[in-house]
Amino acid sequence: ITSLVLVVNGGFETGDFSGWTKSGNSGANSIGIAGTWRYAHSGNFGAVLMPAGSLGFLSQTLATTPGTSYLLSFWMMNYFGSAPNEFLVSWNGNALSDKTNLPFFYWTNIQFVVTATTASTVLQFGFRDDGSDLDLDDISVNMLPAGYNQISGQLLSGSKVRLSFLGVVGANYA
Repeated sequence: ITSLVLVVNGGFETGDFSGWTKSGNSGANSIGIAGTWRYAHSGNFGAVLMPAGSLGFLSQTLATTPGTSYLLSFWMMNYFGSAPNEFLVSWNGNALSDKTNLPFFYWTNIQFVVTATTASTVLQFGFRDDGSDLDLDDISVNMLPAGYNQISGQLLSGSKVRLSFLGVVGANYA
């Protein structure tokens, strides 16, 4: 996987939302500090997303190459599993996943293979958690080299997680 920094401040290590555009019901969001038992997956900081009643949004416009596939990866946690809640991920206005009433889950890596159709692509996260907060960290978008293919994958389905696997087409894996 080719590593170019497409997402600015994807780990929130500036200690704020620098690089991100906040919109919607985003006033209740904050940056959590590691060591307080949960707010960061890695590093010193992570996003604590807790708007109630309606969605808040974080977005970034990324420089992309049309026709190129990318791996979108992020870590998320719903420690309390309180409802109602909602988490939306969209790529250039197309919803990759929109889940409501997510149950408890600890830090989980969620990945999507996405394809750019234009030279600039909007990555957006929408969220609400009326009873507590959702935690988000380590967001990255990396270009996939030619020959990579997604074998299968699905975000959360009820309380289940289906893992996705990326590999070289035609290669054998044991």
